[in-house]
Amino acid sequence: MACLYYYVNEKLYANIMGKQTLIILIISCFTMLSCCKRKGCTDPLAANFEEKAKKDDGSCEYTTNGFTVAKMLEDIGNDIILPRYEAMIEAAENLNNSVAVFTADLTETNLVDVQSKLKTAELAWQECSTFEFGPAEDNSLRTHVNTFPTDTTSIENKITLGTYDLSSFLAVGYKGLPAIDYLVNKGLNTEIIQKFQGSANRLTFLKDVVLVFDNDVNVVYNGWASTGDNYINTFVSSTGSTVSSSLSLLVNQFNFDYELVKQAKVGIPLGKQTLGVPLPEQCEGYYGEVSSELAQKSLKGLYDLYLGISEQGEDKNGLDDYLTSNNASVLSGDIKSRFDLAISAMEDVPDPMAETIINNQSIVDLAYEEIRKLVVLIKTDMSTEMEVSITYSDGDGD
Repeated sequence: MACLYYYVNEKLYANIMGKQTLIILIISCFTMLSCCKRKGCTDPLAANFEEKAKKDDGSCEYTTNGFTVAKMLEDIGNDIILPRYEAMIEAAENLNNSVAVFTADLTETNLVDVQSKLKTAELAWQECSTFEFGPAEDNSLRTHVNTFPTDTTSIENKITLGTYDLSSFLAVGYKGLPAIDYLVNKGLNTEIIQKFQGSANRLTFLKDVVLVFDNDVNVVYNGWASTGDNYINTFVSSTGSTVSSSLSLLVNQFNFDYELVKQAKVGIPLGKQTLGVPLPEQCEGYYGEVSSELAQKSLKGLYDLYLGISEQGEDKNGLDDYLTSNNASVLSGDIKSRFDLAISAMEDVPDPMAETIINNQSIVDLAYEEIRKLVVLIKTDMSTEMEVSITYSDGDGD
């Protein structure tokens, strides 16, 4: 009997243990299957519904008239951002070559060519300034290329000493486009040439500043290009509206750059930050007397980006299409109207804007007010419709 009892209990024990093992295996399988579920958009009503997706990853996109965020990012990235950087690269290279000719042969004809190439580069920059994310943010491109007004005292000191480190962040005040503007545009052309004729250090400094500018924009372009670090792929594939998404980065820098026009390009020279005391010497492009033209170009570049107008003039998917697809066509129309008014008012401000601020301040003030009126529409209303959080602070109360 004892043997039988032992045999029965041994089978019972083995049976129990087998069931426990089976249960563990089943649980493990379910766990593994759950972990291995394909992620994607599981909403059949979404434009990017994935039939094989078993776990929703929050990437669903909803479309009206064929619009998707992914398509908008693709259009903006390939047809606006990359071509603008390519135009910037060409302008920087042409400026570098022109300076090489001028420094080898100090004639007024060569100087005028440098001044012309500089203006082209300044205008090209207005359309790239907006994209201060990804490679541009990594390299602080906006700060290195266009910190104005330039520090003329530091420039003259560095030329006198003949020693400087243009790669240092401390050099932002005496490098970039504003420094070049000072070197080749301050004074009569004959005076400018005489300064270069009397100083080998001045010639070297000009060449170095232009070369660093050329290198800076090339580094950022290579970061974007598919043949380089391929950030264009990251930009296009990062849909959604989280803080790190491409939409969020784009909308934030769109607003930031617009407020640079309002504040730095117009408001500060007009005296809006100094209790009405004008500071015309704070104008961008001050020595080349192209301040209003640069502000106009910046506004038009932002407007084209908003509309999705490619560098070839094609109407692609832009931020306006996002609003329309989100049943916010009235807001989209209001933004367009305000852009038109702001650009028109800025076009009425003649260059040199520094002189207009002194002699006809009211016309610059009108432009400032038209520019200001658009801020709430794009910074508050547009970003809200797009569910994008504005992550920067300008501190001026708009």
